[in-house]
Amino acid sequence: MSDRPWHHVKHRGWIIALVVVLVVLVAARLAMPAIIKKVVNSKLENMPGGFQGSAESIDVRMLDGEIGLQQFRIVKKNGLVPVPFMKMQELVLGTVRDSWKLRSTLRFVQPDASFVYSKSEAKKQYGPPGALDRLQGQLPFQLLWIKVEDGTFHFRDYEPKPDIDVFAKHVYVFWDKLVGCLPPGFTACRSNVKGRADLLESGKLQLKGTFVRAPEAEFKADASIENLRAPELNPVLKNYAKIEIQRGKIDLDAHYAQRGKRRDVTVVPYLRDFKLMGEDRDKESTSFVRQIGVAAAAGFFEKRQGEKAVRITSKPSGTDFELIDLKEKREEKREDKDER
Repeated sequence: MSDRPWHHVKHRGWIIALVVVLVVLVAARLAMPAIIKKVVNSKLENMPGGFQGSAESIDVRMLDGEIGLQQFRIVKKNGLVPVPFMKMQELVLGTVRDSWKLRSTLRFVQPDASFVYSKSEAKKQYGPPGALDRLQGQLPFQLLWIKVEDGTFHFRDYEPKPDIDVFAKHVYVFWDKLVGCLPPGFTACRSNVKGRADLLESGKLQLKGTFVRAPEAEFKADASIENLRAPELNPVLKNYAKIEIQRGKIDLDAHYAQRGKRRDVTVVPYLRDFKLMGEDRDKESTSFVRQIGVAAAAGFFEKRQGEKAVRITSKPSGTDFELIDLKEKREEKREDKDER
């Protein structure tokens, strides 16, 4: 009988301790979003290139291992660009288990990015420079994958009238096996990327690629576009190439390869029912966009579907552009092989 009061006190003590712990956890949970928001916004106040990032609110999902930066934005601080570089519904930093190790994940929910061209550096907008170089240091663990959900990406130019907006919408991208791939990285990196999007109002884009470090960074990607109504490109072609497409549809295959500082792009167009008109002015323009347009107008790509291509090679010494005959290139390689 004498022990009963002691047991009651003991049980009451455990209950009080449990209540205190719960109160502390609830208080921490309520305070955490405000603390994280303050830290994040202070870190993003001065981004390289004159950009500034911010999040309107923070959603901490402890059971899912996620922190969501909601209504996330990156803007150019000088106010000379009329659209933000990036706005999105949510940027989600997650934590997952990969075998026995914890990894970080990034999920971009409905991002809307605008790359803006201008002759003036102050009015150009291509985003903060060197973002990937700093990203790994800002994550708690090695990055495992990146996902883009229902994104929109624009190439804009506000100087022509009307202005130019070439866009891809409903963008989905999944880039996985990224452990060790972000700079400085290491040779064990073997990552894969795949994606799809609607290009302008009619085209369908598919993408797949690989990124490795063995030991030099090497990225290869194949993309295809189907059923793009060619006149949708007229705002760009009229402004930069002084040509106009009257009718036609475009399919194309594109192959991209980057090794070190060298970049190679090969584009193989397939043109259907194509009619293009060139304007008289700027006939001597060396713009590769115009050269492609003139070649298309001359039927260079239609004579033998899939056998004509555009190759652009970028190196530290400069950029080379050429129109090539793939069939002739294949025959030359075969002859060289036979001679050896």
